[in-house]
Amino acid sequence: MLMTQIRSGVVAGVVVGLASTMGVAQTTRVELRPFSTAVQNAVQITSVRGDGTRLFGVDRGGRIRAIDGGTGSAILVGTVGGTVLDLTMRRRLQGDGGVLSAAFPDDFDVSGEFYVYYNREPDNANVLARYRVNPGTLTAPLASEEIVLVTPHGAGHNGGWMAFSPVNGYLYLSLGDDGTAANPDPTNKAQTITGLVFSGKVLRLDVSGGDDFPGDANRNYRIPAGNPFVGTENDSEIWSYGLRNPWRCDLDLVNGDLWIADVGQDQWEEVNYQPAGSMGGQNYGWRCMEGPDCTGYGGCTCFASELVEPNFAYSHADGCSISGGAVYRGSVVPELDGLYIYTDYCSERYWTIRQVGGVVVEHTEVTADLTRSFTPPTPFAVCKDGVGELYVPAGNGVIYKLMTRPCAPFGCVGDVDHDSDTDSDDVVGFFAAWDNGDSAGDVDGDCDTDSDDVVVFFAAWDGGC
Repeated sequence: MLMTQIRSGVVAGVVVGLASTMGVAQTTRVELRPFSTAVQNAVQITSVRGDGTRLFGVDRGGRIRAIDGGTGSAILVGTVGGTVLDLTMRRRLQGDGGVLSAAFPDDFDVSGEFYVYYNREPDNANVLARYRVNPGTLTAPLASEEIVLVTPHGAGHNGGWMAFSPVNGYLYLSLGDDGTAANPDPTNKAQTITGLVFSGKVLRLDVSGGDDFPGDANRNYRIPAGNPFVGTENDSEIWSYGLRNPWRCDLDLVNGDLWIADVGQDQWEEVNYQPAGSMGGQNYGWRCMEGPDCTGYGGCTCFASELVEPNFAYSHADGCSISGGAVYRGSVVPELDGLYIYTDYCSERYWTIRQVGGVVVEHTEVTADLTRSFTPPTPFAVCKDGVGELYVPAGNGVIYKLMTRPCAPFGCVGDVDHDSDTDSDDVVGFFAAWDNGDSAGDVDGDCDTDSDDVVVFFAAWDGGC
């Protein structure tokens, strides 16, 4: 097995992660490795579905940058120094705001159109806008902006993810509750589903053409007929609600399942799952519920039957802010196919979730596997490209990619515990790795853990490195 499963429990019907000591048995030589520095403050990596050769990095400071999917370098041909769009004069950096997400539809190479979600100057409103690159280039002028949605916003949580469904082509957009840790959703926006209050929601919009609101300059889209509140007094844009800060979500490239990583308040971080066949309308319970607990903030009735519990929640013993998360559909690590992978901004730990029929059947910590040589500091998200390979934009300005490790050992030969010294502390770890066939025991770098490594290990140990 690639990973070692950790224990999990159930509290009030919610699958809850429990800390454990992990022993790793690794047979696949993969890890997160530095890939690109082309985007200074990257908060998202994305691309056109089916394309892993040309990536787009979202710089919270204002730029959408084109990245070569093979080398990680900025794509300069057809851009302005690698920049596809520059919003630095329009965006507002307040709280967790800025330029937060971009989405490229399947027909991007024909239409030249893509979408960006950002906070604007001077009022901090959340803006969803369409842009169009100049013919034959990858450069979109500011003048090409077409407003799709503008919704008022204060200084609180923005959310800030969007993507096109591979199943129905609709655009899904997550928005935060506009509250803060010190003032949790003070006007209960996450539970308000009338009056065009979109905070604390996931919206589903049809942006393929047409406008259901020709008299409203701030709403330029159509409502999918299957949205849950069509024909009711509630707002038809809403797909699901009762969320605090759905900072990063994911639509599975293969089946269109929706995963919502919702950043918690006091005790719990949440992962919510919706199959592609869902009818929508889920109420995830914020602000009266956080994970399995009643918050005492009010706003709804705790444990009410209409509230949907998260599929998974972990406590602040394991982290403080979930950085979701993507379903792996790439080719580098076949063992991970179909697993949802997420991390935590504070603890810098990584986990996978396997679900069957909406039920979590396996929750596995994979930190030791993925960060064997490099640990991305303060990971902002786990993102994927158009072919399902994974990336982690981190706080040091580096974008890491899940890649095959080179066979040559990293650092000191035989330094199994990575303390920059091959010494007696490495003996137990080396023989455990060697016994399990773990690539950490492949100290001679021939991509095979065998008896030849023992001689090399002791030679290195005798030499100190």
